[in-house]
Amino acid sequence: MPDENKPIDNLVIELQERTREMNCLFTIEDNLNRSDISLKQAFNIVVNTIPSGWQYPNSCRAKIIFDNISYTAIDFPETEWVIASDIIVQDKCLGHIFVYYLEEVPAADFGPFLKEEKKLLDFIAERIGHFILHKKLKNVFSELKNVREQADGRSKGEWKIVLDMIRKTDPNLFMSLMRKTL
Repeated sequence: MPDENKPIDNLVIELQERTREMNCLFTIEDNLNRSDISLKQAFNIVVNTIPSGWQYPNSCRAKIIFDNISYTAIDFPETEWVIASDIIVQDKCLGHIFVYYLEEVPAADFGPFLKEEKKLLDFIAERIGHFILHKKLKNVFSELKNVREQADGRSKGEWKIVLDMIRKTDPNLFMSLMRKTL
């Protein structure tokens, strides 16, 4: 009789794992969708939420490095049991997200990490990249609005607005335009 229940027990365990991962993802998504949240707040929420989605949450810690600033839930030693994903914004790597196990746990697909956990980490890193881009664009449009209000409809300043927007969104294009202008 116990042998007949084994496949069902494995299925229940798998479903519990996916439920934990989905809850982690939903919590992160809900917080990154808030318009009033800063980058620092968002990063702190993410590093505090990630362990709840991993197989061994009590032994799990996360870290985000962005603009040479490290965001962690608590001070912890970096260990050999780590997976990482790059945070990409506009095809540029602007940071990294790491998940560590603090102690040795049973082996899985990627060292101690499940393949589903790696996929989840990649998705979280991608979502953080979108969040950062959204924040940057929001700042650019806010500055554009301020510049337009200051210009008071003077048509001479419109080209400055366009150049300033290009400078902030695509520095390489801006430098190319400046070289050609000179």
